[in-house]
Amino acid sequence: MHDTPLAYVEHFSDPPQERHRDTLMYEVRRLYSGSSHNRRYKASIVPLSSIHCSCHLIPKFGKNVDLTWTSDNVLDMCDNFFVNDLLSLYMYQIL
Repeated sequence: MHDTPLAYVEHFSDPPQERHRDTLMYEVRRLYSGSSHNRRYKASIVPLSSIHCSCHLIPKFGKNVDLTWTSDNVLDMCDNFFVNDLLSLYMYQIL
């Protein structure tokens, strides 16, 4: 048994050097492991103390919105996201 709290973390691609020209945010994509027939999210179990902060992901909708996406399932159904680094949860706390 561990005394150290652990967290499940899913992996995404590194952000590119340049921001997306329309959103001015960085685009990332979900990383998978396994074969195309047995795809699994690339993930790790890490000590909670190694996490510095969370990030706000916005689904990349494209030209059409998938109407089956909801706030409950979009993280499982979408592969491409924008990292909203313009949002600061800290700012909400100090207002």
